[in-house]
Amino acid sequence: MGDDRITPHHAAELAQCFTQHAARLFGHACVLARGDKALAEDLVQTTFEAAGRAWPTLRGLAEGQLRAWLSSTLANIAASNFRRAAAFRDRLPRIEARFRKPA
Repeated sequence: MGDDRITPHHAAELAQCFTQHAARLFGHACVLARGDKALAEDLVQTTFEAAGRAWPTLRGLAEGQLRAWLSSTLANIAASNFRRAAAFRDRLPRIEARFRKPA
């Protein structure tokens, strides 16, 4: 694994970004998660984890661009999670049939 740490200065900037944008992102995530607040919280957390990894680049963006990056990243993460869950639901009957013990 690589070194995922960021500088204390960047961490402070990212914390300020979180303070400014987390509530709005949570609202957006609640809509995408159809009211599932736990899932919405997970989506926001995953979005800020991605922001932390990309912070050296993101910190130079204009405010509108940063908001757009956060929103689109959240939407992309949600879509990936929903596709993964749907694929699992589609495969679940075959998995259960394969491993079901004969009666």
